This record gives sequence, structure tokens and C-alpha cells, in this order.
Amino acid sequence: MTGRADGRRRRRKLRVAPSSGPAAGTGALLSTLRQTALRLGPLRGVRALGQLNQVQGFDCPGCAWPDPDPRASAEFCENGVK
Repeated sequence: MTGRADGRRRRRKLRVAPSSGPAAGTGALLSTLRQTALRLGPLRGVRALGQLNQVQGFDCPGCAWPDPDPRASAEFCENGVK
């Protein structure tokens, strides 16, 4: 449903279709690296990913899961890298 200026909502017909491929794995990793490099540059992007969810870095702001101890070098949640 989407909102309208008068406060009423209109319904949209939802469609369910087979997945075009896996949401994780090598494809997701390559896509993450590609998008990070495009937005931050390769060096700055890799540095930022290395600090994500690390003790001396920064936490993902949307993650509700507790941080494991010790943390892995690549610590990403089920939502991936955003």
C-alpha cells in the first residue's frame, strides 16, 4: 500500500517470482567490493570495511545482534554491508 495526500491508501498488487540468484556468497562479496570502491575509492573502501563492527572501528547502526567476542576480521550482519 502507498500513502496519498488525502490520507487514504491504495492497494498495489504484489508479485512473487523466483530468485534470480543467491543473496550471499561470492556474488555478494564482489558486489560489495565494487560498490564500496565506486563510492569511497578502493583504498578508503577497504579500510572502512576493515573497521566495520570492530572494537577500534565502528558498529553497524542498524544491527540489534550482540557482538561476538572475539570478533572475526570480517564481521558483517545478516543484512550485509550497507
